[in-house]
Amino acid sequence: MKQLFVIVSRDINDSVKTVVVDDFVEACATQLGIITGVPSDIAKATLKNNDIEAVKGNLEKYGRDRLANDEEEVYIFLMPGRDKMR
Repeated sequence: MKQLFVIVSRDINDSVKTVVVDDFVEACATQLGIITGVPSDIAKATLKNNDIEAVKGNLEKYGRDRLANDEEEVYIFLMPGRDKMR
């Protein structure tokens, strides 16, 4: 079953952006990239194992992870995969 990660960001002007990825590490890099203003491939290179484990723990416990600064907040939501819709 495929899992999807939905990354949602909201800035100080309430502008909302949404990105959907199917790779966990890519989702972490996208979240970090949005909050720091760098491309996700650069953010991926700066990710540390303990950062990834913290995100994993939050997704398992709460179904979401949040990063924020004074101007923006960025969430990752875990969307469990489905074979078909009911």
